[in-house]
Amino acid sequence: MTLPLSLAAFIALYTAFQLIVSRSSGKIDPYLSSTLLGAASTVTPLALWLIGRATRQVTLPATTAGIGWSIASGAVVGIASALLVKIFETGAVSFATPFTYGAVLALTAMLGWIVFKEPISMLQVVGVICVAIGVGCLAYARFHVSRAA
Repeated sequence: MTLPLSLAAFIALYTAFQLIVSRSSGKIDPYLSSTLLGAASTVTPLALWLIGRATRQVTLPATTAGIGWSIASGAVVGIASALLVKIFETGAVSFATPFTYGAVLALTAMLGWIVFKEPISMLQVVGVICVAIGVGCLAYARFHVSRAA
């Protein structure tokens, strides 16, 4: 699958995830929701991996470090998912989703540059600044403009 097609598929699937998980909030305990989400998100890619191994399409070995980092990131995602369901209980889907992901994009880009010494172009810096400004506008509109109305 090409990079543009992979990105488009990811964006579509993650948008669907956001909308679906927002519907569960207020109807299920956030921790149970996160557990069920984790179970479903474990079984599906595991099945794809097993099929890939059986058909010899999986060529990258599973190293101890790769397994460890994957488990650690899964634990973080589990906690984040529970918090996301809790956030959606406020009914703030249209605010929380762009705010959290915009902030994550800007913070991840900065930390990738600072911690991992990843190169970052001036255009990427401008993009991160634009995202940060957008997140600031969302927060301002949510907490200041709505109160004045």
